[in-house]
Order: sequence, then C-alpha cells, then structure tokens
Amino acid sequence: MQRLGKRSGYHLAGQSPMMWEWFNDFYVCEAYFYSEFRAACPVPTCEFYWGEVEYPEDPATTVGNYGLLIEYLGDDLKIYDMMEGAPTDAVQDALQTVAKLHAAAWNDESLLPIKDGGTNFYIN
Repeated sequence: MQRLGKRSGYHLAGQSPMMWEWFNDFYVCEAYFYSEFRAACPVPTCEFYWGEVEYPEDPATTVGNYGLLIEYLGDDLKIYDMMEGAPTDAVQDALQTVAKLHAAAWNDESLLPIKDGGTNFYIN
C-alpha cells in the first residue's frame, strides 16, 4: 500500500490541493462502497474480503494508503475498446445497471459527507 501512495503522488505533482483531496476521497468512497453499501446494492457486485484506509494528515498535499481485496471476476468479462465502442445492447444493459445503482443511492444520507448534511464520516 505504501507504494500506491508514493506512485500516485507523482501523478498529482503540480495539481491543486482540491485535486489531491478528491483523489484521497475517491479511494475512501470506494472502500466505503465495498465495506458498507455493497450488501444493499441492487445490482451484482464482486465479493468484498478486506479493506483498509489510512487517510493522510494533510489530504491536500499527500496521498494516503489504501487497500482492497475483492473477488476476482475471471477472464471471461466482456471488454470493449474505446475506439471501436460497444454494441448497443451492451451499452443499454450497462446504463440500466447504472440507473438501478443511482436510484438506490439517490439522496442516501449515508453516502453524503457530514459537512453536506449526510452521515458519512469517512469523507470530508
């Protein structure tokens, strides 16, 4: 996990403090999704085995240490090239799945930070 933080920090060099904070919060949200929200998720998700979050003291200048251990979904996943695009039916299926996920999470206070009136203390 230490390596992730150091390597990611190189990519953020020269970015604004807001970008550094967003980057840290992104990983916190992903860990929160798998550890807290996944069980109630209305769409199929991979199994979650372990997650760890070490949020940095100064998220505006430092990347924390984050780790997830999730189920391997196999080599038979459908992968489409961005240049060639995906078949219409695959795009429709994906959009229906995303719509179900968004509908289930819409205005869910547990997904909003406390500063925005939510109950999620994991993100700032």
